[in-house]
Amino acid sequence: NIIMNEVICESPSATLTKLQEIVHLEESRKAKNQSVTVAKSPDEPAENASALIHESSKKGARKKKKGPYCEPGKHNPAATSHDEDHCYQLHPHLRPPRFSNQSQSEKATTQLVEVDDGHESEVSLLLVESENKPIVLDSGATHHMVNDPSCFTPVAETNVKISTGGHSNLLYATSIGKATLVNQEGKEVALDNVLLVPALTRSLISIPRLFNKLFTIEKTSGDGVRVCIDKDFTLQGSLKHNLLELVQCHFLEIKSFSSCYQSSPVRTNWHDRLGHPNEVYQRILIPKSEIEDCSICKECKLKALPFNGSFKKVSGVMDAIHMDLVGPFSTQSSAGFIYFLTLIDQYSGYQTVKFLKSKSETFQRFLEFKR
Repeated sequence: NIIMNEVICESPSATLTKLQEIVHLEESRKAKNQSVTVAKSPDEPAENASALIHESSKKGARKKKKGPYCEPGKHNPAATSHDEDHCYQLHPHLRPPRFSNQSQSEKATTQLVEVDDGHESEVSLLLVESENKPIVLDSGATHHMVNDPSCFTPVAETNVKISTGGHSNLLYATSIGKATLVNQEGKEVALDNVLLVPALTRSLISIPRLFNKLFTIEKTSGDGVRVCIDKDFTLQGSLKHNLLELVQCHFLEIKSFSSCYQSSPVRTNWHDRLGHPNEVYQRILIPKSEIEDCSICKECKLKALPFNGSFKKVSGVMDAIHMDLVGPFSTQSSAGFIYFLTLIDQYSGYQTVKFLKSKSETFQRFLEFKR
């Protein structure tokens, strides 16, 4: 079409110039396709591909700031940009949406590796991202896992590194402890060896750790599922995206004043433990606590009776002697005395001062005064 154009046919030089442009354009396209093929060739080593991507990403990229960073699941005290209460690694729900790289699509993962103190063991879980995050009953999970610290009673701190097969981010279990599962009827069951994973998208219940003798699953109407555990505990759930979700079940929230471990059968004396508060304030802090008769509070509120302005009358000398021992002094006298004793006879008003080297000489000085 270009050659048959009337203007080009009338001018041979224009035709030659146009053909040169077409050849140059075709060679440029071939060279570009060859460079792309070389970069994406499967025969090339993986290091080369990584290097190409790394070099291209460096262009125009800003240098990252150096400084102390918080590891996933653990706050770094050396960090100056935030405190522990606002750490995104411990509280991922505080992270602004613009900093979150989580995808909206659901991804299932059934394999992870748990490493703690150099010992490796396989742990299986099911990781799913969703807007609503009910508890998931997982047959492949070897541990119960929760993501809400308010429903968790810690027993010991740990740092379990969890790498998921379908996720680029690492998960960390920060504590191991206990939790209480409440079913749709309000019945409770205590769960032991529970891992606290703050970055986990939803809590997981391990079926192998949930029952001792008998475990049955019965499908009801629609997508409903009824789970019976050891014939005396039932869970109502539903199947969604091939997951068994316990929508009507939840974990019991642990209150701060009740999350204590009592190793003694003796009833707790809250009045003593709270620092002897007033009865009104104690009932506000611990509503069900008992108010006991406290001898310490009575002694602290005692007041000394006022002294009389005069002494009882006496009829003779030595009927009443007033004594006052003062000392010891940090600097002793040249003779070695560090105490002095004043003696006053009430009837005659006679008074004297005795010097002492020790308290044990007090009675001897009184006998000298009496003579």
